[in-house]
Amino acid sequence: MSELSLNSLLAVPLAPLVGSIAAGLFGKTIGRRGAHLLTILGVLISFIISAMTLKAVAVDGASFNGTVYEWMTLGTLKMEVGFLVDGLTAMMMCVVTFVSLMVHIYSFGYMKGETGFQRYYAFLSLFTMSMLGLVVATNIFQMYIFWELVGVSSYLLIGFYYTKPTAVAASKKAFIVTRFADLGFLLGILILSFFGNTFSFTELIAGTIQSFCISIPKNQSILNSKNSHKTPTVIEKQNAKNATKYGDILIENRSLLLNKSISANPIAAIRNPFVVCKMVSHTGIFT
Repeated sequence: MSELSLNSLLAVPLAPLVGSIAAGLFGKTIGRRGAHLLTILGVLISFIISAMTLKAVAVDGASFNGTVYEWMTLGTLKMEVGFLVDGLTAMMMCVVTFVSLMVHIYSFGYMKGETGFQRYYAFLSLFTMSMLGLVVATNIFQMYIFWELVGVSSYLLIGFYYTKPTAVAASKKAFIVTRFADLGFLLGILILSFFGNTFSFTELIAGTIQSFCISIPKNQSILNSKNSHKTPTVIEKQNAKNATKYGDILIENRSLLLNKSISANPIAAIRNPFVVCKMVSHTGIFT
């Protein structure tokens, strides 16, 4: 199994960020067309690298899991930024960059003649960078930071026409409502980090599976003590049933927990379109 290049992965979120900074700070200098071309170029670079990454992961079995920058350490908790690239991540990188590229291209038509043209593209590229940072996150701390950046980008885009009271009210409403949801997200992160002593997806998942496996013999011994009055044949049959039950639960838990830690083939994840549509529709209805 080969490993992906860190430099190419860094270019995926940084290319839209450079376009956002150029359009936002130097918009008057480069003009409308310059801002449009630079931001499109940044997202296009991200899309090309994402497509190459998806091919490397799906065909060659490549992966990457590493830290780029460590901010601080509090006991066993490390606040760091990195990349965790597997099949799911590579596929989502392509989805985010492709959709964003189409939005960047076709926005040129309906934003023509609008004031704040460069500002719009700066916000749009910032949104893209935030989404990519969320997708490639290697730990829940990084995921939360970029999730909040997505919220800020949404707030800026919704309130783009800041001179209109309706736009300002809509942006405030969206920002406040999402903060309530983010509170639950933050509480979940605090609970996970408290009991798991780590922010890392890989370590949290490994710890959860290990704890579950350790609990199986304990439960089995309790069942054996309760069934001590029964014949050996009956006990053996019940033990076989219990082992099968625990094995099924373990497999189900692995399938739910390991989607951010194993290098899976992204094509295999979408072989059953009905399952995918059901998951998406349920998520949409809930949110």
